[in-house]
Amino acid sequence: MRIYNKKGLIWAVAWILLSGWNLVHSLADPASSGLVQGKDLLLSLFMLAVGITGFVRAFSRQAALEDRIEEEDERNQALRLRAKGRTLDLLNALLWVLFLAGGAGFVFTRETGWLYLLVVPGVLLGLLALVECLVTLYYEFHG
Repeated sequence: MRIYNKKGLIWAVAWILLSGWNLVHSLADPASSGLVQGKDLLLSLFMLAVGITGFVRAFSRQAALEDRIEEEDERNQALRLRAKGRTLDLLNALLWVLFLAGGAGFVFTRETGWLYLLVVPGVLLGLLALVECLVTLYYEFHG
């Protein structure tokens, strides 16, 4: 047997191991109810199905070729880039909303609990600005 998609095989083994760990953990926990164990069992079966599908696809030449074609498709790459950009924009806007809400909450109530809602998004926004500057400089000088 030859492995045609090594990355797919690694992901498949990871899904199978995660499924087994979740199944053992849910069955070994005596404190969880039957409903929680049922949910964990369904989740484990889903993860196992994903892992087995990936495992079988890793050994199939045709499936590996289809995966490679889909991964290198320009439309999929453009869609992935647009989705990542939109996600970053939405998370940036959410951080600003949380930052402003924390600031307004602290100003109006003077409770220190609001400072967490001010400081954490503020630090993340600063980190986001720093990373954006570094990436912009990198692409300015390295084309």
